[in-house]
Amino acid sequence: MLRLIPFPVWSLALLCMAVLSWRDGSAQTSGTFTDSRDSQSYSWSRLPDGKKWMEENLNYAAFGSWCYENQSSNCINYGHLYNWQTAINACPAGWRLPSQQDFENLLTAYGGDGTKAYKALISGRNGSFGGQLGGYYLGKSQAFYYLSINGYFWSSTPGDSVYSWYLQLYGGDSRKAEMDNYEREDGQSVRCLQD
Repeated sequence: MLRLIPFPVWSLALLCMAVLSWRDGSAQTSGTFTDSRDSQSYSWSRLPDGKKWMEENLNYAAFGSWCYENQSSNCINYGHLYNWQTAINACPAGWRLPSQQDFENLLTAYGGDGTKAYKALISGRNGSFGGQLGGYYLGKSQAFYYLSINGYFWSSTPGDSVYSWYLQLYGGDSRKAEMDNYEREDGQSVRCLQD
């Protein structure tokens, strides 16, 4: 004879929520997605701040972006460098450019700005930010600087009419992570995130 075991309604509700969470991907901690604009694939991870971050620099070619030293191999390895106005709209659909607060929350999750956060942010991929040190493009002199030494990542937050905030990862002797602001015409890397 088949015997039914009592199953509280709330248990069924929790089970349904867990299945739905798993199906929509919110319970996943890492994965990949493909940018429908150019079919490039990117890895992402849910980092300690709770958000999904790309693990690599955006490499979408747009007006207002450059490959370091105008070499396509640098874009393949480090992504494009974008002026701020282009960076604002560069992320794929469903993703966005981080705000200054998003970056500050990420730094806090890794121990605040400084050496500890730098080490965590540049560590290899597979569950980390994987900070690629793509250097930057200085618009005034039309020159490129600091490839594989420093990384600069635009935020969506303006500082004033000329400057905007960005995350900088200083390599070399400094080895620190911190927020700063600089001129919007310069080219910096872009990381996208989802809430």
